[in-house]
Amino acid sequence: MSRVDLSAHTKLLRLGTRLWREGRRDRDVDEDEANETRRDSTVWTPEFVQVSLEWLALRAALARRRAIWLTRLFESSVVWRESVDSCARLIMIENSEVVLSGAADANATPPIPPGYRRPVAARRDAFTVASFDRLQVLTAELKRLIAAGASVALRLGVGPALDESRLASALWWV
Repeated sequence: MSRVDLSAHTKLLRLGTRLWREGRRDRDVDEDEANETRRDSTVWTPEFVQVSLEWLALRAALARRRAIWLTRLFESSVVWRESVDSCARLIMIENSEVVLSGAADANATPPIPPGYRRPVAARRDAFTVASFDRLQVLTAELKRLIAAGASVALRLGVGPALDESRLASALWWV
């Protein structure tokens, strides 16, 4: 936190990442809810302040990571296969909406999404509640496919597609 060469956003993400890796994310939700109801009567000890600030930093970093993820997913393409026996499928997302859906070659890599050049600011401006819902569902489905061991590849731009292992690593943080 004391590094002056990093932006406040980067510092927050680093702190949240550190707390996430230390397992602070696994705190019991009931404990957090109980703390919310007792806050008026709670004595503000240094330990309580530390836990509260850590929780706040962890939640803020998670929200920031999700925002970055959903903004990138706004223009993307996915090729997946549920099982070895099933046919591969392709969906292309443009402006957070499915613009193409159909069968794909089993060994195909996802095509470059058509709106990959859309600036981040333009993606944020076009974001709606419906966009958020669609992209959250897509994220949940990607997590489900990865957990089931399906063959999945996601492309977010001109770079290489995220395959199963890289995608699983990315999804762990959102």
